[in-house]
Amino acid sequence: MVLGSQARSPAAPQCDFPSPKLSLSTSSAQVGDCISAQCHLRLKTLAALVIFCQDGKEISSQKVMPGQSLYQHDISVQSSGQFRCMYQYRNDQNQVKNSRLSLLQTLNIPGELLDPNTM
Repeated sequence: MVLGSQARSPAAPQCDFPSPKLSLSTSSAQVGDCISAQCHLRLKTLAALVIFCQDGKEISSQKVMPGQSLYQHDISVQSSGQFRCMYQYRNDQNQVKNSRLSLLQTLNIPGELLDPNTM
């Protein structure tokens, strides 16, 4: 997906903007369960778009609303996974830049092993 004139690469942040904080409603679930991922931005963050990632791939994006610092994405659990969020903003030259990624949050499905290639 392309935003403006640059392609997004959630796995390769480009800047020093602070990372958001990600939390999951649970760290363990069963296939078919619904869980919620919440991405918390600092107040007055100059963000335009919040991006949720699972196993290094974008799974959802949401436009940032003025005055809002909490963004939620509901996930229908299909497998164990590792989740992060980040945001995009425009710099003074109107170029799209990425924040740092949030800390990793892992969702486990009891009895299922994580694929070491996604870590």
